[in-house]
Amino acid sequence: MSSRIKNEEICNLYEEKNRDEVTLKYFHVSWYSKENRKRREDSNGYLELYEDFKNYTEDLEKLEYCEHKDNVSLYRVLRAWKDLQVWEKLPAWERLSTWKESSVWKEWKEATFPIEIYNKKYERIGKIEDEAFVLEFEEPDLAARKIDLKFLEGIDIDILNPANNRGKKANQKWHLYVSVFAYSLVCQNQSFKWDNPFPLNYMCLVLRLWMIENAEGQEAVLEEIEEAVDQDEIKDVEKKINDAFNKILKG
Repeated sequence: MSSRIKNEEICNLYEEKNRDEVTLKYFHVSWYSKENRKRREDSNGYLELYEDFKNYTEDLEKLEYCEHKDNVSLYRVLRAWKDLQVWEKLPAWERLSTWKESSVWKEWKEATFPIEIYNKKYERIGKIEDEAFVLEFEEPDLAARKIDLKFLEGIDIDILNPANNRGKKANQKWHLYVSVFAYSLVCQNQSFKWDNPFPLNYMCLVLRLWMIENAEGQEAVLEEIEEAVDQDEIKDVEKKINDAFNKILKG
């Protein structure tokens, strides 16, 4: 049994936190540097998701032409979930009398569902038929599973348009909760579990630094990292980030 901190623990730990002064500084100093060009090319999934969500929000027609089918799946699910929150906030009497009988509701439902679900390999893994958010997997041995997005309810970020968040591309709270957790729930639904250890394969140094900056008891190492960033000692920064991040995951 792994002793690493679990996905759910990470989710709960960071939901009310969003310090980012050092993270933003590191992002602007190093992310666009020549030294990191190859890394960006090898691990640009986050930046692609950011750009796709930004484009979708600006023009929904772009959903139809996007080559990243997994990103489209995630956006459609999150948009439907946000719309449903609006309906749910109607007074009880109004919901009961007008909600599912209204032409507006019927038009919205017809325009929203079904939602085809694709994984990162662009393989179709299922679809959502209606507002119940049940994935009907193609594999007969997998039971239908609901996508529980309640963890996003209290998160202080613009979920659908990351360009509205502080730091824009550098906003790592959006990275963690949308690009990691929401993406995993929707597009890797068969394998993602909240009680699994937080994966080690999220190698983005900016995300790792944001998690360090918002963790308890990291003041000393954060000061060292900021000093190394100010002195443009990139390799030293990377080692300090990875060492501190690995300690956080051990709980």
